[in-house]
Amino acid sequence: MAAIVIEGVIGVAKTSVAAALLGRSDSRLIGEIVTFDEHLIASFVDSARALNAGLRRLAGVLDTVEQSFAVEPWRDVVLERFHLSYVAVDGEWAPYRVIDERAAALGLRLVLLDLPDAEFADRCLYRREFDGADWQQMVAFYGSERAALSALRESQARRRGALDVTTLPHMTINTSAKDWSRYADTILAWAHE
Repeated sequence: MAAIVIEGVIGVAKTSVAAALLGRSDSRLIGEIVTFDEHLIASFVDSARALNAGLRRLAGVLDTVEQSFAVEPWRDVVLERFHLSYVAVDGEWAPYRVIDERAAALGLRLVLLDLPDAEFADRCLYRREFDGADWQQMVAFYGSERAALSALRESQARRRGALDVTTLPHMTINTSAKDWSRYADTILAWAHE
């Protein structure tokens, strides 16, 4: 059994890689609606309340992973987003240290899906699966395309920086090639070594 966290900016292919993992192993998915959901919006409204709610949410997800291992010890658990997404929004590691330590004690492994900056516009902002539209309305939210792309770069940089302090075993995969099957095979081999 393994618990694999799939992290990365919007459009980096977390869902595609998670689907490929599910197709290759007897896995249970805990999707981003459970792990992250409205944290981004909530953090703009009331950051202190959002932080506390986020910590409770993450602790609950770890409870679910622990229960899953107890009931179905042969089954892998795949989490789409986890504490690095919170760090990317909040910009701070310290509040999430205890979550990281508990996740490490449970044996979670972290995969950061990554993109070169030059691919952010096509992969993250104007996604082909949405007919090239700014489906998240990031340009409107941030005020310009340049500001939206800057926010994406900062989000990825914060996730990369969190790799320097996490206690979780981790790997980074550049998803430029869009080879979901190969990425899934690489992740599963690493997670079960």
